[in-house]
Amino acid sequence: MLERPPTTTARGHLVLLLVASALATLPVWIPTYPPMVDLPQHAAQVALLENLGDPDFRFASLFQVNWFTPYLLGYLLIYSLVPLVGIVLASKIVIAAALAALPLATALVMAETGTDRRWALLSIPVLYGFSYQWGFLNFLVAAPLGLGFLALAMRHARHPTAWTYSSLGLLSVVLFFCHAMICGFFCLVAACYLVFEVRDLRKSLPRIAPMALVLPVMLAWGLRTLENPVAQRAVSWDLSWLSTTDGYYREGASWAESGGWGWGRTAGLLPRLLGVHPGVLPTIVGVLLFGIPLLAGARPNRRWTVWLPFAACVATLLFVPGRLFGTDFTFQRFTVFLLPLFLTGLLGSPSPRWSRRVWACVLLLVGAWIAFVSRQATTYAQEAEGFDEIVRRMAPGERARSLISRWDSRVAIAPTFLHFPAWYSALRGGVVDPSFASTHVELIQYRPESLPRARALSYEWVPQFFDWKTFEGEKYRYFLSRAPEDIGPFISRSAPCPVRLVHHVNQWWLYERDSTCVPTPVSR
Repeated sequence: MLERPPTTTARGHLVLLLVASALATLPVWIPTYPPMVDLPQHAAQVALLENLGDPDFRFASLFQVNWFTPYLLGYLLIYSLVPLVGIVLASKIVIAAALAALPLATALVMAETGTDRRWALLSIPVLYGFSYQWGFLNFLVAAPLGLGFLALAMRHARHPTAWTYSSLGLLSVVLFFCHAMICGFFCLVAACYLVFEVRDLRKSLPRIAPMALVLPVMLAWGLRTLENPVAQRAVSWDLSWLSTTDGYYREGASWAESGGWGWGRTAGLLPRLLGVHPGVLPTIVGVLLFGIPLLAGARPNRRWTVWLPFAACVATLLFVPGRLFGTDFTFQRFTVFLLPLFLTGLLGSPSPRWSRRVWACVLLLVGAWIAFVSRQATTYAQEAEGFDEIVRRMAPGERARSLISRWDSRVAIAPTFLHFPAWYSALRGGVVDPSFASTHVELIQYRPESLPRARALSYEWVPQFFDWKTFEGEKYRYFLSRAPEDIGPFISRSAPCPVRLVHHVNQWWLYERDSTCVPTPVSR
């Protein structure tokens, strides 16, 4: 039997973790728009879902709803909040809830492995890492649910009941509709844990059986999705473990020129974990996060099965492809689980003599990191200034083309302004290309006959390739850019009529097609 702390003490620990997790969401609330690359596209998806029910939405014939998608839960959560608080605040609420839930879900697993749940405080600094800055909304929403699924599987292994059987099967399906990668990873880890923990194949197989409920769902989706050309993009293994190429923030260079996939698997581990550029800072903080429990007297759990989830995470980070099933940044996003799964494998608490000092150091480290990321969020908010002014100059319900040549931020490891113009679609009910609606896993997709020439996952990276005739410039009323200089002449160079500059503020530029240029019909 695992030793349980007294009820009053356990409640105090839970309250402390709840308060710290809530404070950890502060960087989400500081800027108007969270510094997350893909979030504008995800918000645009929710807005499109809402607009498709509006008879006045004149682009409705271009799109179709794809309910059979593993990106469903995150979108529906935001969609349900939009009528109450608007799309930006709804997005922030869902993101903040997902971030705050991760340390709590870590504590759930700790409760099953016998770990002191206060160590879950150390998982807070990793909330702002690779997946957060790239804006993998649905992955972040699914992450705490994946840890909760693991905790349930551990309890199921120890004491199976009708409730754990049914919950395991149901949650496996729910996980799929949160995110397919999370579902696959945690179902596999849970199955391995059950087999080796129970140690009797005749007993373990029935306990694994409920998770088979998700297999036909995954198979049906996989076969259906493989038909999409985007899903057929070549698998990229990216087995460069020691490369330190800083591919995410080099100004003035194309995606390919700046290193593409970024830092190596091992050399970039701590920068990806914490969401900062390589250097002394991530090294020191990373060593402290992993080292403080061990220095304070915690010891590795001798039950080797407890370490299976951590070992699976390490194997994923070292050997899983960088692009799989048409989805980029496959292994990198799993970095968020490395520290939580490491902490759940520890036993023991600081000695009474050192306990207060240790927890004071933990709280100081966590608080300092929250303050550091909050300051970065303030800087990011200043970099984004002027965009709202640009959007106010745009008529609602129009079609726009994004041409971002300066996508970087000084405080992020990801190109946080890459998809920023898609906020117009979310806020004003228009359409912005390149759009995630041209990809294979989204809730709202372009109909095959309506696919634009400028498609996501490619042309957002190369605005210099824009050509009026090739990319059907006459279809767009507006052109949005974040650039160091006026690109109007570049946009118009092959156009039958010039675009006019509507407004310019900071690095933001808004252009409008000459009204004498008659666009082609919307449906093709």
